[in-house]
Amino acid sequence: LRKIRPDYRLHGHRDAGTTATDCPGHKLYDIITKWDRFEKGPLKPLNTTN
Repeated sequence: LRKIRPDYRLHGHRDAGTTATDCPGHKLYDIITKWDRFEKGPLKPLNTTN
């Protein structure tokens, strides 16, 4: 099994800029925006060479 990288970033599905996923709703998004690893905005590629 792979572990979660220590530098992970958390986004809501709406930040992916796609409508291909089901929306869990505004309440859940509001909750995760308060989490330490939340990063609002477009997804950025991760450096996967580590």
